[in-house]
Amino acid sequence: MLENIRPCPCGSGKNYENCCGIWEAIYFQEQARWRSAGQELRRTLGRFAHRLHFSRDAARAQDLYLGYIDKRLIDSDDDFIMERCLEWFIFDYRLNSGRTIIETYRDEYHQVLSGPEATLLQSWTDSYNSLYEVIEVLPEEGLIIKDIFDPVGIKISDVNASLNIEQGSILLMRVLQVGKEYEFSTSGLALPRRLRDPLRQKLQGDRLQFYREQRTRVKGWDDYLKERAHVINGWVMDRGMSNHVSGIDMPEKDMLKRIAILTIVNWEQVLGFIKNSAQFKLIGETYDAAGVFREAAAAILGESCCSRARREAEAGPGGAGRAPDYGRATLRPVIGRLILSTRFIIVNAATVELLADCKDLLLRLFNKIILNAAEHVHKNN
Repeated sequence: MLENIRPCPCGSGKNYENCCGIWEAIYFQEQARWRSAGQELRRTLGRFAHRLHFSRDAARAQDLYLGYIDKRLIDSDDDFIMERCLEWFIFDYRLNSGRTIIETYRDEYHQVLSGPEATLLQSWTDSYNSLYEVIEVLPEEGLIIKDIFDPVGIKISDVNASLNIEQGSILLMRVLQVGKEYEFSTSGLALPRRLRDPLRQKLQGDRLQFYREQRTRVKGWDDYLKERAHVINGWVMDRGMSNHVSGIDMPEKDMLKRIAILTIVNWEQVLGFIKNSAQFKLIGETYDAAGVFREAAAAILGESCCSRARREAEAGPGGAGRAPDYGRATLRPVIGRLILSTRFIIVNAATVELLADCKDLLLRLFNKIILNAAEHVHKNN
């Protein structure tokens, strides 16, 4: 059997696999461990962000984030928008504590973090969304990109991106360092190169105006891009929603399939109905210091087991039967939860099927209050 012998390019005279090739193999194994640690950390951050403790912050964050996006875009692609909203909530949104979700996780668990987790968190905490120009596409390998505000090139290891993104495209993405490589944090937006200069000029002007209104010194681009990420996202989505591209999946992406956003025109009418309907259980309301409504949380109740059994018994084999006596006490299961703001109803449920049931109920009850209700009904069917 002939052995495949490749002389090592270092000039040692040894076979490559027994010389410098050893270090290449070690590098690939080490990087594989970093990727695994990064994927697990993404999932952990996703679960951490969904803790009940953060529910009110999540409601405020979603309302703020969605408020800068054209309502027609929200109705057209819920999953993509909520994926990016979750990513922004984890990395950039400031909680009441003044910290972000990722900073809170790092501080709470710093004593039990592994070495790779601590290193990743330290790097990721400072990350931000920015606009990148694709300098080169590396087939079946990744991309070479550079920040439009920074001339330094970065190699992105992402096979899917190399297949879907063209050279010259402008990307709104967050770049995360994982070991010695760089990855996109989630799906992003791709725009044609002709929009690079107009967007750069818009951000340059907004940066100066933003800090002038804050009456503070003009901060660096990294601080500005973190503080204005949700606003910039809205601008870019207006120009490039039809060109979103896949990157690295966010943690617990199936969670996003169990969230829906419904745009409304009259929050007071919705809140009044929730308070007086047996189909909801109001959990709480939040008002600001001036007494202005911020949001309300409620459980969405399904049909009680007793009611369902009574209906089936009354129907009987021949269409008429005798209903059993279940007494007066009936328990109705919670099939979903909603957050009501002045502009949106944000619904989440434990399964995709339950989410569909929640949406059907809300569309029936608030048909004239939900914008584009007919389109939602069509999508549900």
